[in-house]
Amino acid sequence: MKRQQSLLVTLGLILLVSGATMLFTLWASSFSDYKALEDLGLDLSMAPDVFAELTSLSAGERYLGAWGIGSMALGFIVLIVGIALSRRNRS
Repeated sequence: MKRQQSLLVTLGLILLVSGATMLFTLWASSFSDYKALEDLGLDLSMAPDVFAELTSLSAGERYLGAWGIGSMALGFIVLIVGIALSRRNRS
């Protein structure tokens, strides 16, 4: 039983870290797209709708964001369950 609890805690931490990594990757990618346009001086010279289209999230990036949020939520739940089971069996 102790092995299952430690596996749940480990799995929860892995899911939390992988979800956070996915979200950070998405943020870094979006920020680099914006900075590239800014460095070229295009952020002020183009129409706002064109700029918004160039810096908006693609379908893959939206999928990555949803997957990251879901992974973090699932990891948090699994981590809480693992910690609760270990504390319940300790007392």
